[in-house]
Amino acid sequence: MKTHLLLALQVAAVTASAELQEERALLKKNEPARVAELLQERLKTRPQDPWLLYNSGVAAYAAKDFPKANEVWQQLAATELPDALREQVWLQIGNVSYRTVQAAVEKEPDAAISGLEQSREAYRVAIAFNKKNKDATHNLKVVEKQLERVYAQLAQRLAQEAKKENSDERAIEKLQAALTYQEQAQALNRESKEHQEARKEIEQALAERFEKKAAETEKKADQRSTNNASERQQVQEQLQTALADFQQAQILAPERESAKQGEERVEQKLAGMFNKAARQQQKEADQQAQNQPQQAAEKYEEALQNFQEALAMKPEHADAQQGEKEVQKSLEKLHLDQGDKLAEQGTKQAEQNPSQAAEKLLTALEHFEQAKSAAPENEAIQPRIDAVQAKLPELLVALGEKEQGEAQKAEPQSLDSAVAHLEKAAVSFEKAEQLSPENAKAKEGQQEVQEDLARLREQLGKNAEKQQPQKSDKPKDGEESFESMLAKLKKNQQQKEVRAKPHAGQKYDPDRSSNLRNW
Repeated sequence: MKTHLLLALQVAAVTASAELQEERALLKKNEPARVAELLQERLKTRPQDPWLLYNSGVAAYAAKDFPKANEVWQQLAATELPDALREQVWLQIGNVSYRTVQAAVEKEPDAAISGLEQSREAYRVAIAFNKKNKDATHNLKVVEKQLERVYAQLAQRLAQEAKKENSDERAIEKLQAALTYQEQAQALNRESKEHQEARKEIEQALAERFEKKAAETEKKADQRSTNNASERQQVQEQLQTALADFQQAQILAPERESAKQGEERVEQKLAGMFNKAARQQQKEADQQAQNQPQQAAEKYEEALQNFQEALAMKPEHADAQQGEKEVQKSLEKLHLDQGDKLAEQGTKQAEQNPSQAAEKLLTALEHFEQAKSAAPENEAIQPRIDAVQAKLPELLVALGEKEQGEAQKAEPQSLDSAVAHLEKAAVSFEKAEQLSPENAKAKEGQQEVQEDLARLREQLGKNAEKQQPQKSDKPKDGEESFESMLAKLKKNQQQKEVRAKPHAGQKYDPDRSSNLRNW
């Protein structure tokens, strides 16, 4: 591996005249440690000189002080550098990262990976600065070749360990890690048939383990009771886990017919469970529809969701298809009945009790919209929505005006109560505007309410400030002042610092096995 040490010092010499003559002479005598000492002396007068810093790292590297060299170059890489030096710094980071882990490559390859990957990235940066950097290009190929070998080695080791595992989960974890390493090795050498075959072997082993785990989970689910909701939920979760594992096995090995059959079998079981739960919820909702419409609507929604889950598993499931249609029809009827009932009540109360009338009409509107969502093809629903929307703005404006009046009455006694009434008025005017954007009374009322709210909130803020107790720095009788306590604290701290102060008094071997350029 060639050295760039002389080249680096020559570049520095151009900048710093002939001051490096002694260092060059020492380098020819293979005395890098002495060079490092001289450079450290020069750095005392020019500590920020990037050329001196760079060369101090080179000298440390030549003396095999890799941690020191890496520290110097990493610090330089984080600073602004001359173009001529920048790519050299990254080249050297690649070199030192490579050298640092060489002792671990054979015995502890997993510990060497991070250093090799860092080396590769550093060379890439150097090449990004200068695509004609032949040393960085060559060294990058060397590092990638070693990374390829290490990735493949780790993949095989983990695959062999997985074979001995009795636990499918632990075997899967190791095989997944092995597959990742093998994919990384293959990415570095796409033409390698050996990598392709090794990857396929790992994928087959992983698919086999996933399928085995899925079959065992399915068997456990089949053996469990489904007498209550909690047990059914646990069985459902187990079947979903089994399904995911069967699917994963198919992704890894599409030709495995047993995995495909397992997936279809579990999907059928899950669809049956969802459909059964939906039918039970539908039955309960039918029983509640007359006297407990709100609870019935919630049950129908749950049933609808379960029918849809069943169809997501098995789109051809006939009973789930029929159940979905029945529930949608029941929801449509339930919401229409409730909407009609509330709309009629709200209309009758409009003159005598606009507040309750508005509330009921708003709820009726919500029911009609939900009915339309369940049956968008029903042309009889939109006229109901239009009729309610036409009545609501006037009622909401009246309600807002009423709350304005209540606020005026409450203001002399309680600002908080007045604000609460105004906030209700603001909501009513806002809803009226949403339903009827051109409603002048709603716009005028909203403006008045906002002005009154701003005024009252400002007054509340002033009142709160007046009620806050005044702070006093003067200590009570017999109480130590804050300043006195602070002075004591500082004095104690100074004494501790004084007690904590310490008392006074307290040959180069070239690398003959180099295979990378530059070193």
